[in-house]
Formats: sequence, C-alpha cells, structure tokens
Amino acid sequence: MARIIFTDLKKSKDKKLNLKSEVKKERVKRNHLLDISENSGNKSIYNQAKSKKIVDIHAQSKKSNSYYFVPEENLKKPILKKYTEPLKLMASGLILVFLFNLINVFENGFALTNTITASAESAVSQIQNATESGKQADFSNAENSFSLAETDFDTALENISYLRTSQESIFVKEQNIESLNNLLEAGKAISRAGKHFSRSINNLKNLPELFISENQNILKDNQNGSETNLSITDLINKELPYLDLIIEELQDAKNNLSQISSHFITEDLKEKINSLRISLEKILVLLKDQKSNLPSILKLLGDRYPHRYLILLQNDSEARPTGGFIGSLMIIDVNEGYISGTQFHDVYRFDGQLKEPIEAPEEISEITDEWRLRDSNFSPDFALSAEKAAWFLQKSRGPSVDTVIAINLSFVNQLLKVVGELDVEGLKAPVNSENFQFIISYLVESKEFGENSPKVILENAITSFKARLLTMDNYQPLLQNLIEGIKDQKIMFYSRHQDVQELFDKFHLTPRQLELEPDQDYLQVIATSIGGNKSDQYILQELDHQTFIKSDGTIFNELKITREHTWTESELLKWKSYLEEFGYRELPEYLIYILGGGENISNIRVYVPFGAELENAVGVSLEDVKTRHDSQLNKTYFLYKMKTLPGETNSITLRYKLPFKLDLLPADQYRFAAQKQSGSIETIISKQINPGINQKILKEFPEKSGDKYIQVLDGTFHQATVISN
Repeated sequence: MARIIFTDLKKSKDKKLNLKSEVKKERVKRNHLLDISENSGNKSIYNQAKSKKIVDIHAQSKKSNSYYFVPEENLKKPILKKYTEPLKLMASGLILVFLFNLINVFENGFALTNTITASAESAVSQIQNATESGKQADFSNAENSFSLAETDFDTALENISYLRTSQESIFVKEQNIESLNNLLEAGKAISRAGKHFSRSINNLKNLPELFISENQNILKDNQNGSETNLSITDLINKELPYLDLIIEELQDAKNNLSQISSHFITEDLKEKINSLRISLEKILVLLKDQKSNLPSILKLLGDRYPHRYLILLQNDSEARPTGGFIGSLMIIDVNEGYISGTQFHDVYRFDGQLKEPIEAPEEISEITDEWRLRDSNFSPDFALSAEKAAWFLQKSRGPSVDTVIAINLSFVNQLLKVVGELDVEGLKAPVNSENFQFIISYLVESKEFGENSPKVILENAITSFKARLLTMDNYQPLLQNLIEGIKDQKIMFYSRHQDVQELFDKFHLTPRQLELEPDQDYLQVIATSIGGNKSDQYILQELDHQTFIKSDGTIFNELKITREHTWTESELLKWKSYLEEFGYRELPEYLIYILGGGENISNIRVYVPFGAELENAVGVSLEDVKTRHDSQLNKTYFLYKMKTLPGETNSITLRYKLPFKLDLLPADQYRFAAQKQSGSIETIISKQINPGINQKILKEFPEKSGDKYIQVLDGTFHQATVISN
C-alpha cells in the first residue's frame, strides 16, 4: 500500500461572501490522502508516479511499504507570525510549567534529605509564582520569584555534597548523584534566564508610553527637531546583553537535561524532561532569530544614524497597481527612537520641480506623457514601485529616503472606527469613518481651501488624527487594526537597506508578485484607472477562470472578467446629506463625475505565466488586446482597455494557451495560484478544471463542494489537481 499526500499550500479561512447568492462557504483541509494499492487498478499509477518530478518519495518506515508523495512547492509562512512569541512563551511559562515537578522525583523512590527536598520544593514553588506573575504582566514580582528560586536551587546544590560523602546515602551510584546535580543545575539556569527576561521586560514595558511622551510635541505641533537628550534606542541597547545571557542560560539548561541518566528517572518524568528539552530548543531558536532581527529594528528606529521615511498616501478610489493614486506624501525623520521631523507635501510640489522628460510606461501613457512621482507605483510588485517612488523624489529635488511606506486612504476609514470622529480645523462638522473619504475628496477636488493649496484640509485632518492618537488610553484595538491593514495589503513596506528589507520580506510586509515554480499556472488582474475619477470604489469584480486539459496534455485557459459599476442616484443623495452637515450645497456635474459618479475607464493587465499565447477574445477586439512581457517579474500579460458605465456590468473573455503541457501517462499535477491586486476592492474568483474525454481527476485540493471553487480572492489562492488519462 502506498499513500500520496497532497499538501495544501495555504490554509484558507471560512468566508461569508455577500457579493453573490451563489457563493458558499468552503472548508479547506491541509492534507488529503489518496491510497494506491499495488494490487489494485491503480498499480500503473503507483509504479510510474514514483518517477515523476512533481513529487518527492520518502519511506515512511523501514517496516512499512508506505510512501509519501509530497508536492515540491514550499509552504508559505503566515504573515506576522513571530512578533509576540518570545514574550508569550516566557511569560506564560511554557518552559516553566514543565519545570520539573521535582516533587515527582522525590515521590518515585529517591528519598533526598529533608534539606534538599525542602529547597527544591521551594524553588519549584517560586517558579510557579513567577509564572503566574508573568501571566499577569507583573514582571517585577516575576523577577523576584525567579531570584528566590535561584537561591533555593543553590541551597539544594550545596547539599548535594552530603550525598557524595555520606555512607548512609541511598544514592550509592555516582551517575544518580550527577543526574540529580544536572537536574538542579538545569532548574537554576532556567531560574536565572527567567530572572533576566523578567528584568528586561520590566525595564522595556513602558517604551510605548515613553515613545509617545517623547514625541508628543513634535507630533502635535508639527515642529522640527527635539530638545530631549533621551535616547530610546540606548535604553534598548542597554538590555541587549541580557538577551545573550538568557540564551546562554537556556543552552546550559538544555545541556544539563541531556546529561541526566535514563536510569535515574521514571518513564513518566523522562517524557516530561524530554518535552522540556524540546521546548528549550524551540525557544532558543526563537530567541536567536529575534536577536538576528534586532539590528534591523534598531536601524528603523534611527539608532546609529537618523532614519528617513517616505510615506505615500494612496487614494485607492482611483486604482493603481499597488492600491491607489499617490496624491500626497509625508517625510518623517526618526532619530534614536523619536521623531525629529515631519513634513506633509502635495505630490505636485515635487512633480513640478522635475523638468526632465521621462517617458511613461505603456500602461499609464494615456494618463500622462511624462512619468512623475504621482504615477511611480507602476508595478504590482511593491518593492519595484516603492524604489521608483524614492528615485523620483530624489530626482525631483527632494531628499533621499531610507524606507518607503504606502498607506491606502480607505484604511483611514478603518482607523476612524477605532479612534472615533475627528474635529478638523476649517470644518463645521466632525469627520468619521462614514464621511471621511468623500468629504476630503470633495474639498480637494473642489479646491474649497484655495487653488494653490487644495490639500491643506488633508494636512489638517492628519494633524487632528495624530492629536487623537496621543490621547488614547488603550492602543490594543489600534494595533490590531494596523495588523489587519498590513494583512489586507493596505499598508506596505519597502526599505532601500538590504538588511531591513530582508526583515520586511521575512514578515511578508512587502507585497510581491509570486515567483512561479516550473509548470505552474498563474493569474493576477491589475487595474489602472485612466478615467481621471474616483469610481473604483464602486467597482465589483468577478474572475471566472476555466482550465481545459486536452488529450495530449495541452492546457487552455478561459478567463472571464466581469466588472460592475454600482454607483446609483441613491449614492448622490447620500453625498448631498454629507455636504449639508458641513455647510456645503454646491455639487456640480463635473464633481459628481470626478468623485465616482462617472464612467470607470481602466487599463487592465492580466498577468499569466511567461510565454502564454492569446488565442481569442470576446467582448473586446482581439486586435485591441496587446501581449506584453514583464522582464522584471518574468511574466506575460495581456493589456486592454475596459469601460464600465454607472449602473452597468461589462465582461470580457480571454482564451489563451499555457506554455507547458501535462504528462498524463500515468498522471500529472496541475497547479494554479491567483493573487489579488494590493489594496484592491474585494474580488470574487471562481475556478474550475475541465478534464478531457477519458481523463479522470484523481484528487484536488482544496476540496470543493460543487463543480468549481468560489471565494473572495483574499491574498493568494492556491489550487492543485492530479489528473490521469
């Protein structure tokens, strides 16, 4: 008997999809088994599949004839996995709860002297106290309890000498005495590690409040410079030696545990000690990993040199490959952990200073003849777009920057749900999560605050937002919102420093287009608004991806892209009610068009595997669909223009052949990945495999309830199917 295990590349979440009644929940299991018996009708598949390149074969057991067939693709690590693990592991006492129940030793036939027993029991009790204090974030008391535990272990170790010399000792074997000594030494080392950890956490736990208090004036008054002599990064650096001590102590504890004789302990305690040793190894790996991250984190805080950030404010109501149109930006300097300068700018201030003609990429050539910072986010790979933004800023007589962060305007709506409504200078009513995006866009586009400074109202809103942050008592909901914004790719990071960028990539903070495995199908649909309005906030998009397998393994895809413009007159009535709240009444036709009530015109790029060939098009002339190759991303894309009027739905279908075939004798695996556009509106994707005559689908994952997969395209969707003739 052999088993083929198909490992899902991404564990999907259950989703409630409200966009279409046809959409159903899907539960996705990580592993799916296909049993193949050498004596069954699948024998040929079993024999020939072992030689296929799509799988690796590993013997499950020397006593078994079972094999695992595992897809070659590497599983992706989830985003933001390791931010709080060191604190959780230590403070919750995952190591300490194993520690040791030394009483188990005493109750299993090893009668120590009363002095040693009492000392060891007291040490374990103190560690338990430290664990409870850590759970309550009382790290000062935890440090004290760990210190007392260390003292008790010292006392127990001192009395070990009695066991080495006493003729009446029941520990007649030296290895038993050494094992006891190693057990107590391990406890002492963990106590010291816990003491150092608790001390450092206690010293650093007030850093967020310290950061806010130190930066309050600069954030509130938008002043440059700081009169403080306090270095927050120095406070962090001061604690770094203790991280080395913690690692050293835990390594000693692990070594001591490995030297305990198996004859000295019961099977039950042996299992606990082994589990403790495994836990120690895991936390050592984790701490060493966190230690390797610290230089980059300190660099971001401006430890040795000031660190300059370029913050791009993208209006995703007007679609661009990384989210939205860059209308404004901020330049922020951070030095030794505090903000030493912050500036807000209209993007046109810099664009107007660039006199050199720079030809725009074909995808945005209909927007502008000359390429500028405002259109620098040309690539769906954020690293490429962010680097181009930094390049344009410097070329436009702006400063050089170290790190680029893009924030989509729709994310501000999410933040306002947490921080509450804002009183903004110059406005008669407060802005909130419902009216913010519309009222800001209205005031900017109508130039209500002046022809030469239309975005002063956005600057005022940012000032009010920063002031509100400084008065918040509980930052946990805000931090959770930020994490969600990063996961949704509405906040993106890129650094020109290689070590910092490696840190960003490690935590998946830089949205990138996938690098494909050999013979892997792929799809990413990128919309770039060229209509000059903000109608993308009203566009709903569906992608219907059908794959057809021919008898010779040739693969054809049919992709139907449907875009619906949901703006109606009811939206206009809502706009007018917002304007009345703020004392504005005029809403001319041209503003209705600009704010989203006009036709949506977009250049659509359909990214597919490099070398794919377009065969046919429906809904658009085949001559109007251009085939291009993106050398930077190693993909082919089809480029065409799509227009959708308010209240209407428009669709096009592209049929294209993939540049590779499946080897269906006996079976092969078709793999597919689809990525959403960073920061884009929700898009529904449906995916169906259509095998040819006499072909059979042996297995596919994730499992589906009907003929096709239907779900919101959230991040990256992975799918795979094993097909045979």
